[in-house]
Amino acid sequence: MVNSLWNFASRIIFFVLELLVRKDSNSIIVTTHRGRIFGDNSKSFFIYAQAVPDLNVYLLTKNKTLFDTLSKEYPEKVLYAWSTKGLLKYLRSKIVMATHGPGDVHPYYPSTTRKTFINLWHGTPMKKTNYLLRESSKLNKSGMDFCKYTCTSSEFTQYLMTAQFQQHVDNIWITGQPRNDTLFNIDQVLLDEHPFLQKKTILYAPTFRLGEPTNLFPFDDFEPQKLLDLLEEQDAYLMMRCHMSELSQFNDDLLLSSDRIIVADQKMFPSVDSILVHTDILITDYSSIYFDFLLLNRPIVFLPYDIEKYTGNRGLNFDFDTNAPGVKPDTSSAFIRSLKTYFEIPSTDEAERIRIRNKFNKFVDGDSSARIVEKVRSL
Repeated sequence: MVNSLWNFASRIIFFVLELLVRKDSNSIIVTTHRGRIFGDNSKSFFIYAQAVPDLNVYLLTKNKTLFDTLSKEYPEKVLYAWSTKGLLKYLRSKIVMATHGPGDVHPYYPSTTRKTFINLWHGTPMKKTNYLLRESSKLNKSGMDFCKYTCTSSEFTQYLMTAQFQQHVDNIWITGQPRNDTLFNIDQVLLDEHPFLQKKTILYAPTFRLGEPTNLFPFDDFEPQKLLDLLEEQDAYLMMRCHMSELSQFNDDLLLSSDRIIVADQKMFPSVDSILVHTDILITDYSSIYFDFLLLNRPIVFLPYDIEKYTGNRGLNFDFDTNAPGVKPDTSSAFIRSLKTYFEIPSTDEAERIRIRNKFNKFVDGDSSARIVEKVRSL
């Protein structure tokens, strides 16, 4: 009851404030995930926009530690939501960008009175969500209804987004995802900090499963030593990018004690985007990270061992097998053999990778943020 009253009051308050406060047509607010996390498309677009001379692009957060840290790097461009200055800058902005929902804007209310909201979203629409979920689901609604425009990466995903958010197709912009712009730039600082990235690398980034941990190596005949032997032979490293709860339950001491296995968690690499460009082979399952990786045209190994259960619970927006361009080994020997082949002949499966890449990514460049700026200028 209290929450309902506060939501109603917030709507009225922000409706009036948006009418009263004069707007700055060159002012844009970029929000953080749930108001607290600086990452993904928001981070990439905000950083890019700092070099656009005629736009004033601000980052909004209610995370005081994040505010204090980023304010040193971007003076006067980071706003603390629980402040008068943050509120006034928010009210004066004509455009606000979000990635997950109204929680990105909280404690403010996303009133559309004299303000335009743009949904940068946070990935390729692979899994069913929002209005694409079954009708009985509590999540069968869009938390992004306040956004007038949505950014995506191709004509195919444009129509998926149209259904997912129940928006007119003309309001779904094909721009590419800002976070993928980093795939076209080598981060020398990162290489200096982590020299193993200059060797051959494998990134293992599985989907986080609710209710049960991922079976990281789902083979009855899995032999860890043979995997380590391959890494030694190739002078390669395997980066494990899993949920911490999954790694804590993974008890293969042989692998975890090897210097060829790197726990590439958020402490080491806050953003997974930063290491994709330094990855030679990706191992995943139903994570949409592989659509980003396809922009690099490098090999992918899929381990969809529980696809029937996963799709039965969550559902995918398209057939997995015909849209996952890479090997899907079901034995340990086939898994090791696939990695060896991809290391030695990385062009294996290239034609299929390019076909799927072009289906899900119209642009293969580092200009997604620039295209969004041009769309904003046209409003």
